Parts: sequence; structure tokens; C-alpha cells
Amino acid sequence: MSEADDDVVTARRYLAGELQADDRLAFEARLVDDPALYELVSAVEGELLHEHVEGTLAVTARARLDARLAREPALRERRLLAAALTDVVARRTPAPAVTRRWWLAVPATAAAGAALWIIARPRPGGTGERDLIIGLPPTTRSSTIIEVVVPGDARRLRLELALRPASGLRADVQGPAGAVPVTIAPDGAQLILELDASALAAGLYDVTVMNGAEVMQISQLRIRR
Repeated sequence: MSEADDDVVTARRYLAGELQADDRLAFEARLVDDPALYELVSAVEGELLHEHVEGTLAVTARARLDARLAREPALRERRLLAAALTDVVARRTPAPAVTRRWWLAVPATAAAGAALWIIARPRPGGTGERDLIIGLPPTTRSSTIIEVVVPGDARRLRLELALRPASGLRADVQGPAGAVPVTIAPDGAQLILELDASALAAGLYDVTVMNGAEVMQISQLRIRR
């Protein structure tokens, strides 16, 4: 199991109140000093809320989360948002095609840069590979780094942007090793950017969409393997 996977497991245990006191204090000390870990915990919390909405949480975990929801108004707001996003994805994606979702907790204010959804969807042909689909809200300033754990069987990273396709649009993706090949794939009234997920090394990626000299979209992703 990779370090990223270990952190996901520990984050779930932390949010579920399952860590021993010493382990909990040590993990909270890491949260203070590690912004990436803080973002990951937010993502895991979002996934737990999604599982709460769908009724797939284990009985004990659901009881602990119910207790938190009863005493934390902000968490209740995030749960309501998770329910709304679940409904959006259910309308957009055929139910049999979805095998797992990695949800990022989005504040009730829908802060710029927060992912709307992250979905892993099997590729056609029964190859066992999946596409990782990320919905991004429109923003022209990079204020939030979106943490994305890319599973080993992910073949394509598909970024869905709330921009209308236009002939003058161009996309630029810069990663730890420089420019990353990206394909613009218009999809009706939505702009889609496609990248080879298997070629993305761990690290920070800047995604910029421009129309001529005008910046239309700026997002930052931190890829974790």
C-alpha cells in the first residue's frame, strides 16, 4: 500500500473517531503542518458524506457521523451539498457505469477552485481500465489546489469545465516535468480536456484555458499516485 493510500485509510479512521488518542494527536499535528494532508482529509470527509447520502456506510460509522451531523451545522451544510451533487451525477451518468467516486468536500460557499465531482468510470470493452472524470467550476484565479488520487487502472483523466466550446480556445497543462499533452474535446455546451492519466507523475499541475489573450479558466491539481 502506498503512502497516499495509508493516509486515506488513516483519514477515514480519524474522521470516524476510531484512532487511539496518541495516534489522533499525532495525525492532527500533521494536519497543522501539511496543507496537502488537510486537503486529503477534506476529500475523504466528502466521500464519507457521499456514502452517508447513498446509505452505504457501515452501521457504526453511520452512527458516529450522525452524531457529528447533530452537533456540527457546517457539516450538515456539506452533507446537503453532497446530496445535491449526488443527484446531479445520477442524472448525468448511467448508474451501472459508475464503480466508485472520490468526492472532494466543497464548502457551502462553493469556493472557486473546488471540484464539483470526481468519478471513476470503467472504459468500454471490459479492459479493466477506468476514466477519471473531474468536474470543475469556472474560475480565473487558482485559489484552491484540488487533490486527486489517481488509481493504477486509470487510463484517461477527463476534466469537465463549465465553459462553452469555441474555435479560439486553447488549453495548456504544465506539470512537474513541463508541458503535458492535452486534447480539447467539445461535448455539446461543455468543454472537455482529456489527458493520459497513466503518464501523469505525482506532483502539481497548472491547467489554463485561454481564448486568444483572455484567460478563461485556471485550475490547479495535485496528482497523488
